[in-house]
Order: sequence, then C-alpha cells, then structure tokens
Amino acid sequence: MSRKFDKINRTVKSEDLLHVYNKHNTMLVLCIRAKERAITDKNGKFLRDLELDIVGQKKTKRDHKIKEYFDRIQKDLEDNTILNLVATFEKLIFHKIPITINNSKDILSSRYNENEPFASFIKSFVKSPQDINNLSAIVKIQIL
Repeated sequence: MSRKFDKINRTVKSEDLLHVYNKHNTMLVLCIRAKERAITDKNGKFLRDLELDIVGQKKTKRDHKIKEYFDRIQKDLEDNTILNLVATFEKLIFHKIPITINNSKDILSSRYNENEPFASFIKSFVKSPQDINNLSAIVKIQIL
C-alpha cells in the first residue's frame, strides 16, 4: 500500500539569496566564455591579459593548462558562492529570530487565559535569543 504525501514547500523565498544565486550564474557564464576565448586565442593577447604565460606551447599542453586554470577559478567561485549563501542565510535568520520570538509570546499570551495556572509565567515559557544557543552573542559579533 503506497501513500501519497503532499510535498511541503520548504524553500526560503528571499531576494537576497536569489541575488547571490544569480550572481554566481553570471560569473560562471563569464568564466566559461573566458575559457573558450582563451582556448581559441591565436595571437596570445588574451592569454597575456590573463597573465597566463603559455604562449608558444604545444596546443594540447596549452589547452590543458587553460582548462586547469579555469577549473581552479570555477572551484573558487563555487566556494565563495557557498560562503555568500550561508552568510546571507544567517543574516536572514538573525533578523527573523527576535520577530519570531515576539510573535510566539504574543500568540501564547492571547491563547492562555489569565486564570490558568502559571499564567504569570507565560512569557518566560518562550525562549529568548540569548537562550537559543547564545545567538545574541553571535549577532553582536556580526555587527562589530
């Protein structure tokens, strides 16, 4: 017996994250085109502009060095993109934590009757940014 589960959309919708992704794609296309241009460079001017001193080498050795060079650049681009995505995501999270905590306190206060036991402690049931893995210290570091 098979069950169908609704796929929950867990994608973070953020212009900032989309911007990092689009910037990566643009830089990747530029890198690929530059590699193609370097391989087809007949007079060596483009290669000298890139400071690749491989003019005059045999075509196979030259092409291999060009591919290695651009592979390293693409690897660096991927690493930097991942770092940018993580930093942007953290920025979003640190912005939303205080808002979410305040919303949680408001919801709890509105749904919990003052006559209920421990009503005076309701807001203390909700964690503060300081309680959540000491995130406030991390936020302070980012601001400095």
